[in-house]
Amino acid sequence: MNFSQAWDRALSGSRITRSGWPFSGAWLEVQWPDDKSKMTLPYLYITYADGSRQPWVATQADFFATDWKIAP
Repeated sequence: MNFSQAWDRALSGSRITRSGWPFSGAWLEVQWPDDKSKMTLPYLYITYADGSRQPWVATQADFFATDWKIAP
């Protein structure tokens, strides 16, 4: 699927990933802040195969890719 389709799925609570990423086992999720969050606006974060996490920003390649899929 394309990024727009994947984005809609992420907004609905799905984890999304790309088969074209040079690392495997990573996925993206949307973080919706609550009253205990330090962040006040929603954002995307990536979880790597080893469990580490960080905020994520798309590249041009990510926006135009058509290899997006739902992560397990």
